[in-house]
Amino acid sequence: MASSTGYTLVLFVLLFANIIIINLWWNQDVLYMKRFATVQPLPIPKGVTSGNLYNASPAEPETSHSHPLCPNRKLRNIPHFSYPPATPRQWATHMDTTSGTLSRFTIVNDKESYSVCDQLELLIEARNGYDEPKTYGGDFFSAKIFTQNGSFIAGSGTDGEVLDLGNGNYSAFFTLKWAGTVRINVTLIVPSEAVFEQQNLKETLQPLVNYLGKFSKKIDGKDVTEEVRCGNVPVYRLTSICNLSNPYVGLTWYCQKPNSSLLSCADWTEVTSLPYDTNKMIEDQAYSRRSSVVHRPAAPIVGLPNHVTVNSESDDFINEQVDRLPVCGQQHARFQVIPWVAGFYRNKRWFPPTCKVKLFTGKECKKCLANKNIYIYGDSTIRQAYSQLVKLSGAKYPAGQFIGPVDTYVAEHNIHLHYSFHNIPILHKNFWHKLSILRFVTNELDAIGSNETVVVVISLWAHFQAVTRPLYEQRIKSIADAARRLLNRNPTAVVMFKGGNTQNPYGSRVQYANDHYARDNEEALRRILKSYPKIQFIDAWDMSRGQLAPADTHPPEPHLSNLIDQILTIACPRSI
Repeated sequence: MASSTGYTLVLFVLLFANIIIINLWWNQDVLYMKRFATVQPLPIPKGVTSGNLYNASPAEPETSHSHPLCPNRKLRNIPHFSYPPATPRQWATHMDTTSGTLSRFTIVNDKESYSVCDQLELLIEARNGYDEPKTYGGDFFSAKIFTQNGSFIAGSGTDGEVLDLGNGNYSAFFTLKWAGTVRINVTLIVPSEAVFEQQNLKETLQPLVNYLGKFSKKIDGKDVTEEVRCGNVPVYRLTSICNLSNPYVGLTWYCQKPNSSLLSCADWTEVTSLPYDTNKMIEDQAYSRRSSVVHRPAAPIVGLPNHVTVNSESDDFINEQVDRLPVCGQQHARFQVIPWVAGFYRNKRWFPPTCKVKLFTGKECKKCLANKNIYIYGDSTIRQAYSQLVKLSGAKYPAGQFIGPVDTYVAEHNIHLHYSFHNIPILHKNFWHKLSILRFVTNELDAIGSNETVVVVISLWAHFQAVTRPLYEQRIKSIADAARRLLNRNPTAVVMFKGGNTQNPYGSRVQYANDHYARDNEEALRRILKSYPKIQFIDAWDMSRGQLAPADTHPPEPHLSNLIDQILTIACPRSI
C-alpha cells in the first residue's frame, strides 16, 4: 500500500513539474510573440529614405569589359555607392537591432588554394541581439582582405559595395591580388536601424549644427554688434530673417534678422559654429532614446574560416599588369571602371585599380612643381596635402594657419603654393571667422588667369556631412562649373578632386558626422563629376577602406604619402 502511494506521489510530482515546464515554455513563447507583435514599420516622414536615390540591382553577370588588373577575367557589374533604402521595423530595445557580435560571414566559394586574380565571395548574415536572423536589409557593412606577415603588408577593400540582398543577407566580392595567407575582416559600421535614424535626423531636423552670425558696423565711431542664430535653413521658422544665399557659389544660408534697427542684413561680418550638443531639437524629438543604437561603435564580424591561401606561383602577375596600366590622369573611362575593382596597398604603397602612380622624391617633387601655381581648396583632409607639399618643396608651413588663405613661395624653383578653406559650412566651434577672409572655391577658380601654369586640387566633404544632399550637390556643381570654365580658358590647367574617406565618429559627433553621411555625399560627388570628363579624381575612399590602420578623418601614413604621389603624378604625367 505504501509502495502504491509512493508511486502515485511520484507520478503527481512529475505531472506537476511537466505542467510548470509547459507553462514556462508557453509564457516565454507568448513573450517572444508579444515582442515581435510590437515590431511595426517605423513611420517614414515624406521624402525620407536612408538609401541614395540611385539604387542599383544586385551584382550582374560578367560584362564585356576586361578586368584592369586581371585581363583574363571579365568584370562583374558590382554597384558602387548604390544601396537600397533601409526601412527597419520599430525596435523595442537594442537587442532587436543588428548585432556585430552575433552576425557572421562565410566564404561562398571556399577551396583549399586560390590563385592571384581569383574572385573571393562572402555571404554575410545579419543577426540581432537575440541571435535571430534579420529579415530586412539596410545595414552598413564594410569588408577588407589583408596580409600582415613580418615585413610584408597588404590590404584591399571590396570590389564595389557590400551588396544588400534585402533579406538580412549581404554579399561581398574581392579580387585576390597577392600571394600568401590572406585574412578577411568584416565590420558592421552602422546597423540598419541607426542608418534609418541618422537619415531621418538629417532630413527632418535641419539645421543639425547650430551657427551664430555676427552683424556689426561702425556708427559715429562706435561699434554696433549683434549675434544671432544662423544655418542652412531658415532659423526656427522665424518670419524676420536674412536670406544670405548665393546660388552662384552654391551657398544656401539664412540668419535671424538683427533686432537692432541700426543693423541690416548687409552687415553680416562673422560666423561661428556652436558645440555639437547645443542642438536641443534632437533631444526634443526623442532621438536621445535611440542613442544606444545610433552611437554604437563599429563592431567586427566573426567568420570561419577567416582566411584563405593564395599560391605564390602567380604572385608576380598583378605587378606586371600594374606596370602596363596608363599613367594616372591619362587613363580613359575613370568613373566607368572604378565601381567594379578596388585598389590595394602593398608594403605601404597604394596601387589604384586603373592607373599607374610614380613615387616622387623630394627632388622630383620640386622639379614637378617648378614654375607652377598650385591652388589647394577645401577642408583639413586636403590641407594635409598642402602642408606636405610645402615641406617637400623645401619651405616651412606657417604655424596656426588652419583656415587660410595662406601662401608659400619657393623662389629657388618658382613654386607658388596656395591654400584656403572652402567657406561655410565650417565646424570650428567657438571660433569666429571673418567673412572678409573666407573664400568660396567658385570665385577663386574664376579668378585664376588664362596664362597661368596651374594645378588645382579640391576636396570638400567632412564639413558637409550634416547638410542635406541637395545643398552639397549645389556646392559641388557650382565648383565643377567654375573648374570647367577655367579649363576652357586655360587648357593646360590641371584640376582634380579628392573624395572623402572613412572615419571614426565618436560621442555626440556621430549625429553630425558618420560614414553613412559621408558615403551618401561621396556617391553624389562621383555622379556629378561624371559630367565633367576633364576633371581628374583621386579615390581617397578606396584608399582608406584598404588601409590596415583604424579609420580616421585624417588617415595616418601611408595614406598621405600615397595621396601626394597621386597628386604629383596627375600634375606631371610626363615625368613618368
